Amino acid sequence: MAAPADRDIHLLFIGDVVGDAGLDLLASALPGLRQQLHPDFVVVNAENASLTGENAVAGAGMTSRDVERLRAIGVDAITGGNHSWDSAEAARALEAHEVARPLNVDPGASGRGAVVAVRRGVRLGVVSLISATALPGVRPPYDALVEQLERWQTDPVDLVIVDFHGESVSEKQIFAWSVAGRVTAVLGTHTHVPTLDDRVLPGGTAYVSDVGMTGP
Repeated sequence: MAAPADRDIHLLFIGDVVGDAGLDLLASALPGLRQQLHPDFVVVNAENASLTGENAVAGAGMTSRDVERLRAIGVDAITGGNHSWDSAEAARALEAHEVARPLNVDPGASGRGAVVAVRRGVRLGVVSLISATALPGVRPPYDALVEQLERWQTDPVDLVIVDFHGESVSEKQIFAWSVAGRVTAVLGTHTHVPTLDDRVLPGGTAYVSDVGMTGP
């Protein structure tokens, strides 16, 4: 799925922002990144933006305050993962139109799995998907994405990026190859460990197994 023919589109994706320290770091770094990279869209995985339990293992999640902070610094879309529902106020946070929790969970779960950000006439579709290694019992990510792409046939978007939240590098690679040429990028999250396997797949789909994390 190519960018509109009359211009290049720059996308900045920020991996797993953890706690207030991660939010503070992003807020301080983003102005410089904007000057350096001139992104048209900024997308942030923020499923760990608040540490809502005794520690990061006991509970993370996202609050409405986190969404407001990200909105205030100009973030266009926010993705989630297995911690999307940890916060006591998760349902409220997930109501925000910028927030995409994993698409391939039970349809009755709060929130939505895909959102559209619009800037200067360009429509960016953002899809959050999760592996069963991170959240057992979910639907196959591929099936969920294909259904979403079909829905966008009647309400077209110009670009589609996928945040694939999972542990297995091989699973992420297989998924990315299966949708190569049909989405703009498949960007892995969840392990908090950045990988150096970024590449462009046939059909122009950008790929990296894990973008890493932002925070302590």
